[in-house]
Parts: sequence; structure tokens; C-alpha cells
Amino acid sequence: RSANMNDIVDGSEFDKKDWSSKWGAYDDVFMERFSEDLSKEKTKPFFKIALTLTSHEPYEIKGEYKFGKDSEDNKFRSSHFYTDKVIGKFIDDAKKQDWYKNTLIVIMADHGHSSPKHEGPYFSTKKFRIPMLWLGGALTTKGIKNDIISSQVDFPFTLLNLLKGDNSEFVFSKNLFNDSDDQFAHYTFNKGFGTLNKNGFFLYDYISKKAILKSGKDTQKLDSLGKAITQNSYQDFLERK
Repeated sequence: RSANMNDIVDGSEFDKKDWSSKWGAYDDVFMERFSEDLSKEKTKPFFKIALTLTSHEPYEIKGEYKFGKDSEDNKFRSSHFYTDKVIGKFIDDAKKQDWYKNTLIVIMADHGHSSPKHEGPYFSTKKFRIPMLWLGGALTTKGIKNDIISSQVDFPFTLLNLLKGDNSEFVFSKNLFNDSDDQFAHYTFNKGFGTLNKNGFFLYDYISKKAILKSGKDTQKLDSLGKAITQNSYQDFLERK
């Protein structure tokens, strides 16, 4: 609602028998409803968001646990296998729709995860790495892999830039296709932040007031940049009505 969405479909529109125990409707039920709604969409252009839930803990899925469920890591893998199949079916169905040829579909995670377990500090970049896939008939070039360091907060600025829209309100966002050496990503957690670019990484802890991990030649620069972004974003939060 705060993002001015006009039409919100929430859990109240799904039968409780189609819910997992914690979050909401199973992904296959939800994405089937999403596909049906899109097939009836009359407004062009349109902008829609679908948030899947089943790959979130406690990893309750329908059907086979592909990797078993003897551990949290394997339940995590199994739930993502399930959700991946659901999204794959959605894409297959979308290709049969009239709207597909002019539509960009972007798939990304809203946050990282600690599973499967990784070596090193809990809040290292490994915990925060997420995929972003650009699909759909609107793409003129396909099969490109982009290794530029960026964040999902860069997506709205980039999309609006491509559509020649007004992206001035996204003050913490930047163009994720910018391949400058200064391109960076920044993330926060409850007691610290991490900032990285192609030349280094800086992970800072608020409690001990020191770096947990740092590497590369740009650590001093990333230390200053990370603290500045954190301060500016907190001030922005305080000033919002």
C-alpha cells in the first residue's frame, strides 16, 4: 500500500487448505492464481509483483522432498527445487500468453540465507548473494551473464532508466549495468554492515566497533562509504513522514 499498489491479492483470497502452516498459500496454488489473473489483464502496460513463500523456512512443500528433509540444508534445497519447478511452469504458461512478447519478467530474491552453511563470518557476502534473472519476450538480447557488483535496491532505478521514467526518488539506487570500477553493493544487518566492490570488501560490527572481515585494496574507502550510506539511510528514515 505504501508503494501505491492498486490491487493487492493476499492470503484471505485463498482457501486455508491451500496454506502451509506459517506464511500463506503454497507456491503452486499462488502462481496458478497469478497466471490466471495475468491472462485476464486488460490494462497495458501493466506492472505486477508476485512474492513466493514456500522456499522460506519452515520449508513445508507439497510432494517430494527432492534432497530429503533430514537436515535444514536439505529441506532448504528441496523447497527451492519445488519453487523452481513452480516458476518454470509459470514461465512456460506465460510464453503462451499474448502479453508475453512485450513483457519483461524479472526474478530475484528479497534477501539471502545462511543455508547451505558457509565458512567464515555469518554475515559475510556469501549469506547475502542472490540471483537475478531477466526473462521475457521484451528482451532483444538474451543469454548474457552480468557479473557487475550490485544490489536489488538498484533494480527500480535501472528499470525506470530503461523505460525513460522518473527515477529521482530512488536516492539509494543506481544503474546495475554500470561497469565502473566504483560500482559497489551495500547491505546491513542487525548489528553491522557490509560494503564491497571489485577491489575489496569491508564488514563492520557495531558492537565491537571494528571490522569483522576486510580484504582487498579498497578497504579504507569501503569503510568510509559504508558508514556514510548507513548514516544517510538512517537519517532518511527519520525524516520520512
